[in-house]
This record gives sequence, structure tokens and C-alpha cells, in this order.
Amino acid sequence: MVDLAGSERIAKSKSEGRRFQEAVIINTSLSALGKVVLALAQDSRTARHIPYRDSKLTRILQNSLGGNSYTSLLTCLYPIEDNYEECLNSLAFADRCKNIRNRPTVNYVDQQQSAQERQVRELT
Repeated sequence: MVDLAGSERIAKSKSEGRRFQEAVIINTSLSALGKVVLALAQDSRTARHIPYRDSKLTRILQNSLGGNSYTSLLTCLYPIEDNYEECLNSLAFADRCKNIRNRPTVNYVDQQQSAQERQVRELT
């Protein structure tokens, strides 16, 4: 479960000092996430680079976004006129996310191999 911070319109929020720095970091991470989602949502038949390493956020979410897991997205909106542009951006992001196709598989651990690896670690 991940709860992402909302994007900050720095001029609109009139952030200063530490809050300004936090807003810049949040926006940078969200921008990197948007690039990853855009790359994953494109036609998977073409070879492409997925920029997971552009931020810590995208590295953390790498297996959930393009891996072999089931992933759900919940987008929350505050539909008032002042937030019109932010709501549209959130809906566009959610629309791109729905085009990501993961292929979930069950990961099995070979018990015998795992036991052997444990024994080797104990001996070294």
C-alpha cells in the first residue's frame, strides 16, 4: 500500500523555505513516476527503457509497477473549481496506469536448494 503525496503547485501554495524544498522533491519524484508509468503503458511489443532509477520512489515501486505482482490504483480527487487542473492531471495519470499490463506469477522457492544454501552460509 502506497499513499502518494499530491503534486504541489508551488506558486499556488506559496511555499517557502523547507516546505518549498519538500514540494520540489515531491514534484520531482512524481514526475519520475509519471515517466515510468508512461513508458510501461506504451505498446509492450517495442523495446523501451523504463526509467526506474530516476528516483527512489520509482525504485521502490519497480516490482509493483512492472513486475509480476497484482497492483491496484485508487485515485482520490477533491472536485472543487480551485483544484480543476490537479483533478484532470490525476485522472490522466490514472488513465495511463490502467494501460499497464503486469503478468503476475507465483514465485516458488525450491525447499531443497534453499536448505542447501542455508547450510553453505552456516559453513562459511
